[in-house]
Amino acid sequence: MTVRKIAAIKKWQGLSTDTKPTLTDADSGSTFYELNTGEAFIWSGSEWVEDIRLIYALTQALGE
Repeated sequence: MTVRKIAAIKKWQGLSTDTKPTLTDADSGSTFYELNTGEAFIWSGSEWVEDIRLIYALTQALGE
Protein backbone atom coordinates (compact mmCIF):
# COMPACT_ATOMS: atom_id res chain seq x y z
CA MET A 1 0.00 0.00 0.00
CA THR A 2 1.21 3.49 -0.71
CA VAL A 3 1.08 6.20 1.91
CA ARG A 4 -1.80 8.63 1.41
CA LYS A 5 -2.50 11.95 3.07
CA ILE A 6 -6.00 11.92 4.48
CA ALA A 7 -7.20 15.49 4.35
CA ALA A 8 -10.96 15.29 4.44
CA ILE A 9 -12.25 12.28 6.34
CA LYS A 10 -16.03 12.25 6.39
CA LYS A 11 -18.33 10.40 8.76
CA TRP A 12 -21.73 9.11 7.76
CA GLN A 13 -24.42 7.17 9.53
CA GLY A 14 -27.52 5.48 8.27
CA LEU A 15 -29.29 2.15 8.07
CA SER A 16 -27.83 -1.03 6.62
CA THR A 17 -30.42 -0.77 3.85
CA ASP A 18 -29.24 2.72 2.84
CA THR A 19 -26.88 3.14 -0.10
CA LYS A 20 -23.44 4.05 1.21
CA PRO A 21 -21.68 7.06 -0.36
CA THR A 22 -19.46 6.29 -3.37
CA LEU A 23 -15.97 7.21 -4.48
CA THR A 24 -17.06 10.68 -5.55
CA ASP A 25 -18.40 11.42 -2.03
CA ALA A 26 -15.91 9.58 0.19
CA ASP A 27 -12.19 10.07 0.77
CA SER A 28 -10.03 7.16 1.94
CA GLY A 29 -10.47 6.67 5.67
CA SER A 30 -14.02 8.00 5.75
CA THR A 31 -16.44 5.97 7.87
CA PHE A 32 -20.04 4.78 7.73
CA TYR A 33 -21.87 3.58 10.86
CA GLU A 34 -25.00 1.47 10.50
CA LEU A 35 -27.43 2.57 13.20
CA ASN A 36 -29.59 -0.56 13.08
CA THR A 37 -26.76 -3.14 13.15
CA GLY A 38 -23.96 -1.35 15.01
CA GLU A 39 -21.52 -2.26 12.23
CA ALA A 40 -18.93 0.24 11.05
CA PHE A 41 -17.19 0.47 7.69
CA ILE A 42 -14.16 2.34 6.34
CA TRP A 43 -13.80 3.56 2.75
CA SER A 44 -10.57 2.03 1.40
CA GLY A 45 -10.47 4.26 -1.64
CA SER A 46 -12.30 1.74 -3.79
CA GLU A 47 -14.79 -0.06 -1.51
CA TRP A 48 -16.37 -0.09 1.93
CA VAL A 49 -14.67 -2.61 4.24
CA GLU A 50 -15.73 -3.66 7.72
CA ASP A 51 -14.00 -1.63 10.45
CA ILE A 52 -12.52 -4.22 12.81
CA ARG A 53 -10.22 -1.86 14.75
CA LEU A 54 -12.32 -2.02 17.94
CA ILE A 55 -12.64 -5.81 17.72
CA TYR A 56 -8.87 -6.10 17.29
CA ALA A 57 -8.18 -3.74 20.21
CA LEU A 58 -10.50 -5.68 22.52
CA THR A 59 -9.00 -9.07 21.63
CA GLN A 60 -5.51 -7.68 22.21
CA ALA A 61 -6.54 -6.24 25.57
CA LEU A 62 -8.03 -9.55 26.61
CA GLY A 63 -4.92 -11.42 25.48
CA GLU A 64 -6.72 -13.60 22.93
